[in-house]
Amino acid sequence: MIYRLASRVIQSLEMAIVLSAVLSWFHIDGLYSLKKALDNIVSPILNPIQKQLYRYVNLGGIDISPVIALILLSVIRKILFYVLW
Repeated sequence: MIYRLASRVIQSLEMAIVLSAVLSWFHIDGLYSLKKALDNIVSPILNPIQKQLYRYVNLGGIDISPVIALILLSVIRKILFYVLW
């Protein structure tokens, strides 16, 4: 039961990260409040990754922190599966 709850939270975070990344490609005025809300959710996850990533790697302005965050969340989900299931 705890694993299912944790898995749902991780899945929601993954969806928020993907949606935030996709919305960052488009500038639609009507979706500004949604984008702002998603940024408030995903920023605590992406900002530390961005700081560490850009400290060591120069990608010419390409932000791959959402991809790294999705990989890390997947790893966390697998660890929780083995620990809690």
